[in-house]
Amino acid sequence: QTLSGEVKDNLETSSAVKVLIDFYGPVSFYLMDQDAAALGNSSSTGENGSFESDFIGKAIKDLSDEEKKEIDPLTYITSTRPLAVWIQAGDADTNVPYTQSKRLAKACSEVYGSDAVYFEVLKGAVHEDDAFYTAANLEALEAFLKENL
Repeated sequence: QTLSGEVKDNLETSSAVKVLIDFYGPVSFYLMDQDAAALGNSSSTGENGSFESDFIGKAIKDLSDEEKKEIDPLTYITSTRPLAVWIQAGDADTNVPYTQSKRLAKACSEVYGSDAVYFEVLKGAVHEDDAFYTAANLEALEAFLKENL
């Protein structure tokens, strides 16, 4: 491989995405403050200096509707390929509202079918909670991967 991005190795291997795994990930940045408020939490992800705004390079609160659509992963969920989806979030997460994951699961279910999407809200789990990484949960995830890869 060269620094120009030219790929010469592994050309016989497909780069098509087959599985999506999401543990408590933010999805629609521009809705995070609203989602947090609806759950009785406060959030300032839309402000300058927040992780999300710094990641985008502009305050989330100042995005146009077109920019919001462009940065939202939900915009890019298409039925061009089948996809198996595993999503888990914690209902006590004050960093990323679990409703972000719920919205992603709903969008994926609408495109790929509800039988292709595993979605679970872990009761009492916070952001990066050990509950996501128990032997039982990781074994279930491994079985999901084996079934879908």
